[in-house]
Amino acid sequence: MNCFQHLLFKINLRRYITCMLFPLSVIKTRQMVGGGGANSPGGITIVRDIIKEGGVLGLYRGFGTIVVGTLPIRMVGLGGYCSPCHPTLSDASSIEVGAPL
Repeated sequence: MNCFQHLLFKINLRRYITCMLFPLSVIKTRQMVGGGGANSPGGITIVRDIIKEGGVLGLYRGFGTIVVGTLPIRMVGLGGYCSPCHPTLSDASSIEVGAPL
């Protein structure tokens, strides 16, 4: 697997994980807004209420904000990840300091 394929694999893996775990974040937030004490509704009750209000897509309310907010940091992180795979950057030990390019 070359560097580009590995990079695409990591991008897709992160995207799928974010999609799968985002509803848990919505449920947790609803529980915290509800007071978080002994009288707060349970997770199943919250899921049932969300689905009644907005359908299954209600579980993904605010998902676009998360994607747009994390996109820049992921681009920087994954760009830095792939730089060791670049042939001119992977052999950085042979570059002499002060030598003309």
